[in-house]
Amino acid sequence: MEKISFQDFQDCLTEGAVRTVQIIYIAIASGATFFLAVVLFLYDKNLPSSPETAQAVQDLASLTMIHGAALIAALWLSGFLYRRAFAEKQALAVAGRAGTASGIGPDGALAVIRTARIIKLAVIEGPAFFGLVICFLGVTGGVIYREPLYWVNLVSYGV
Repeated sequence: MEKISFQDFQDCLTEGAVRTVQIIYIAIASGATFFLAVVLFLYDKNLPSSPETAQAVQDLASLTMIHGAALIAALWLSGFLYRRAFAEKQALAVAGRAGTASGIGPDGALAVIRTARIIKLAVIEGPAFFGLVICFLGVTGGVIYREPLYWVNLVSYGV
């Protein structure tokens, strides 16, 4: 692949290109943020729909362990897919120049970077929603009021 100068790349970073990436990131993050707002609203109301049970505590503990494993797996997978997006064959396919001798130009490089970042963010979003659902179950089941440690499931949202 040919080298791209910093100036060539910077010339591709138009206001429209940057705005597009910002809109995509905000759209991906907004769903989880709105769901977090619902969880916090319900928590603030302090109205569990049912009394805490031993089974509810056990279920939340199991879900929290599964969530931890899912987060670790998603972090690894997102990093793997991010690095894989920059492999020459994959990058050429994303840039739309597969099979040509010209390689990837600045526009193509920007497309590869944008695609890799979106893939990484999308993979991590799964465990983030899973953690939010666990917190939701903890709030509605009344467990999280007596066992606030289960807020640890919000870590994946922060990632």
